[in-house]
Amino acid sequence: MRHERRRWANLASAALCAATIVVSMFSGTPGAGAQQISPDLIDPELIDRILGDFVRQRSETTGEPVQQKSPVDQARDSAVKAQEEALRAAEAARNQAELKAQAEARTEGEAAAATAGFSALELDYSDRLGEPVGLFGYDLFEATSPPPLLVEGTVPEDYTLGVGDEIVISLVGGRTLFRSARVDSEGRIVLPEIGAVAAAGRSFEEFRREVEQRVAATYLDTEAFVSLGSVRSIAVVVLGEVKAPGVHQLTALSSLLDALFAAGGIKRTGTLRAVQVVRGADHTWFDLYDLLLGIAPGRDLTLRDGDRIIVPPIGATVAVAGKVRRPAIYEFAEGQSAATLAEVLDYAGGPLRPAGNRFVTLSVDATGRQQVGETAQGQVGAVGDGDIVVAMFGDDVQVGSVFLEGHVRVAGRRSIAAAPSARALVRDVQSLGDAPYLLFAVLLTHDPFTHSSVFIPVDLQRVLSGVQDVPLNPEDRLVVLGLEDIRYLWSADVQGILSGGLLADQGALAEFERSAFETQPTPAGTASAPSTLIQTASVAPASTAPEAKTAVDASRLACKGLLSLFSVVSTSRPGRFSDAVVTAVRDLEPITAARVDCPEIYDTYPDLLPFVIEHVVAVNGEVRIPGVYPVAPNAPLSNVVAYSGGAGRDADLAKVEILRSVADAGDGSMISQRQMLDLSGGGMDSVFVSPGDVVRLNSRFSDRDEKPILLVGEFVRPGLYQIRRGERLSEVVARAGGLTPQAYPYGAVFTRERTRESEKQAFERAARELEIALAAALTQRTSGTQVAAGADALRSLANQLRSAEPVGRVVIESDPTVLQVRPELDTVLEGGDRLFMPKRPNSVTVIGDVLNEGTLQFVPGARVDEYIDKAGGLRRTADDGRVFVVLPNGEAQPVSVSAWNYAPVVIPPGSTVVVPKEPAPFDAFAFIKDITQITSQLAVTAAALSAIND
Repeated sequence: MRHERRRWANLASAALCAATIVVSMFSGTPGAGAQQISPDLIDPELIDRILGDFVRQRSETTGEPVQQKSPVDQARDSAVKAQEEALRAAEAARNQAELKAQAEARTEGEAAAATAGFSALELDYSDRLGEPVGLFGYDLFEATSPPPLLVEGTVPEDYTLGVGDEIVISLVGGRTLFRSARVDSEGRIVLPEIGAVAAAGRSFEEFRREVEQRVAATYLDTEAFVSLGSVRSIAVVVLGEVKAPGVHQLTALSSLLDALFAAGGIKRTGTLRAVQVVRGADHTWFDLYDLLLGIAPGRDLTLRDGDRIIVPPIGATVAVAGKVRRPAIYEFAEGQSAATLAEVLDYAGGPLRPAGNRFVTLSVDATGRQQVGETAQGQVGAVGDGDIVVAMFGDDVQVGSVFLEGHVRVAGRRSIAAAPSARALVRDVQSLGDAPYLLFAVLLTHDPFTHSSVFIPVDLQRVLSGVQDVPLNPEDRLVVLGLEDIRYLWSADVQGILSGGLLADQGALAEFERSAFETQPTPAGTASAPSTLIQTASVAPASTAPEAKTAVDASRLACKGLLSLFSVVSTSRPGRFSDAVVTAVRDLEPITAARVDCPEIYDTYPDLLPFVIEHVVAVNGEVRIPGVYPVAPNAPLSNVVAYSGGAGRDADLAKVEILRSVADAGDGSMISQRQMLDLSGGGMDSVFVSPGDVVRLNSRFSDRDEKPILLVGEFVRPGLYQIRRGERLSEVVARAGGLTPQAYPYGAVFTRERTRESEKQAFERAARELEIALAAALTQRTSGTQVAAGADALRSLANQLRSAEPVGRVVIESDPTVLQVRPELDTVLEGGDRLFMPKRPNSVTVIGDVLNEGTLQFVPGARVDEYIDKAGGLRRTADDGRVFVVLPNGEAQPVSVSAWNYAPVVIPPGSTVVVPKEPAPFDAFAFIKDITQITSQLAVTAAALSAIND
């Protein structure tokens, strides 16, 4: 407690003393004139310093640590905390403002970003030129970090030693010693072994030589090694247009550039051409362009202590822009305000091209207006301060060249002097791609009077074989097509346009054009496909029904060649490109080819696709790849047939047909001429075809049918059998070894494809008639549950007819013994026929409106009514007047089982008894009984086949 009271007493005394001293400092001499000082005028830091010294002295005297802060310390800490919080708040506000300013600066555009950090001079030049242009050389100080100062290590031989340099001497040999010493204030190095050696002011080489001589004179067989351990520090003054002017500490090895880097580099307002170094009474001027341009790369100045470096403001300047190697703003040499055009271009490294340039000069007159002048290359022109020289190409036109493009290995430019013709341009087939199409290349040239593009067909096969050649003009382009380019003519897109079913109306044409132009490929090669769907028919002609059209994505129509083709087809006469339509053999409609991507050559040259299609020859018949092939006029037929895969095995070369259209000499109309040529002995090379011709290689007649027939079941050798035209059933059965003992010829099932198609059409016709009758009945009767029920039944019947799969069964005689006796019953076979010979059955099937449908055992001599009784008898709803039997051979026979019209019939095994339902609810439509019979027959046929199989 005593120590605590003493401590607080000391603190109180110190506070009182501090207050007295502060009051005396502010009030002057005590007396009547003393001013009244308020506590607010007292500097808290002064009080804190005084109290701190007092408390520290007391603590050192007593040896007791100060454990609590005084009230003044606490007040000061509170003020410091408040000040720190205010600084943090101000810093946060400043950061937020800077972020906002940066965001606004980013939206000002690329031009503002490019000129960021430019001086007023650069901004003025950029504004006049219309594009950013900066000063030359200043980015050296902005983009390069200052090099580290060299304080030790190897130094040049001419380095001048001075006070403070450290010298390291090593003795090796008879005397081994390692010493290091610094040059003292008297400029000496003192070593006990060799004594004092003068160092300051001498070159390092001279000093080392003297040390080596003294060691050699003092010690035998001892070699001395002298090096510089560390160099002394010097102080230089850098003034003028630098970023950090003032005194800078460097090493004695530092140069002028080191001092400029230490000063932050030269500002864009300072000169690079006249940097001054003052050393005592000597003034040395340095042109940094010598270093930047590599004129005198070794010229630099090693600084000394006390040197002054002065960077004056920038002098006269000129801007060089445009087609030069190094566009920038350049400063004239010291004392120079003008130069020749050649000198200024040397600053910029010269123009990009050695010849064919022109130079536009922008200068400012006395009134501030900019004058535009032009100087051709080689002329002498004067350029002054503030001028802008813009280098431009004279005539940027390439002449004297031809181009080879398309399906080639190396596409591009060739000299017309080296390739004056197509033969010299292509050279040989090795320069073409893997699958070239030689019958039709295209020469893109220009009309000499209108300069419009002209397409000329070229037969490359003749060119490469030396038969003919085509001279070339400057800027001509020879486009070589490949097989894929030719087979694109058979694609669904091209054939859809040629057949007239694609975008037939003008509204769709406008939509197609808009979509095609909106989906142009970007420079990266990609194309943005629109989501528009264009209604089109891919293969059907324009006269087809609307339901035949399908939706095609417009992205497939982005090919410029397709757009050009569609425009030509839409504005041309009908049938202009009819020779290029590939027709399917079976349905005589345009063939549905696969959809493939548009070749790049048709997208590069859109008008090329219609031109190629206009020069096609159609090749049909017995060739391996029928289609359309473009040819130049008078192309050998052998070449066209070769590209179509060659003649087929069954081709009859004795009857080759060529159809061509020629102009009538009388009225100029086009007439068709047909030639039938015998080329069986060769001579196809001497036959020539031209665009628009149709070539057909006919096939030889063959008596063999196109398809085989199928024998299944109880034959000795069942299977597939090829047949001749007109071959009969008994002949094929004999080839199959005849029937087995278990065969049941009376139940044979014979089906024919042509009959099945006829039945399908009959079912469809019956369904349509049923729907027409339903519509007529509903218009006559508008109420009644009976009519509604009948309508539902009719709809169900129509759906059953459409979904039913016909069998195509034909009732024939297939028993070989019968056919021998009656040959007129022997059926003439067709390809695709099927004959099923079952085993002899032992059952009879009863179906329909009976109590228990099923298959019953065959009883010889049993009648129809007996089988119906075994099936439980008729239901109350059965129509006993319309019972019929389907015999095993497929024939149907009505049977009367009613009490008033009874006619007993004995049926053979494998038969099916059908008991239909009474159609009383539908008596309003009398024809429904016929429809019921049709559907019943379908079911019976299927049941009969099942029974026979069993």
